Amino acid sequence: MLSLIFYWALFLFMFFMAGHFIRLAFLVGKRGEVDKIRDWRGRAVDHAAFLKTRFVALNIVCAILLLLNGFAVLLFALQLEAWTSICALVLWMYFTALQLMIWRLRQLQRG
Repeated sequence: MLSLIFYWALFLFMFFMAGHFIRLAFLVGKRGEVDKIRDWRGRAVDHAAFLKTRFVALNIVCAILLLLNGFAVLLFALQLEAWTSICALVLWMYFTALQLMIWRLRQLQRG
């Protein structure tokens, strides 16, 4: 019973993460709040306006992938191992791409 509750929480968390990514894309892209662009540790990024379009694109792509994954679970009855692996892969891709974007920005600032 406890594992069933955990799986439902994990499934709902996927949709909440997609909503968070959409919210970040809206705040940065539409409202221009570049202070929302932070590294994976939550630290502010210097010259974040340079990353604005890439950050918005990354958030939209990850949100779409998470939503598609969630709807695929409902439509095609994906196994637990499959959809959790896809979700983990998307989140890993998000944080890795964010780290690489910020690393590249710091490299451009240095020289």
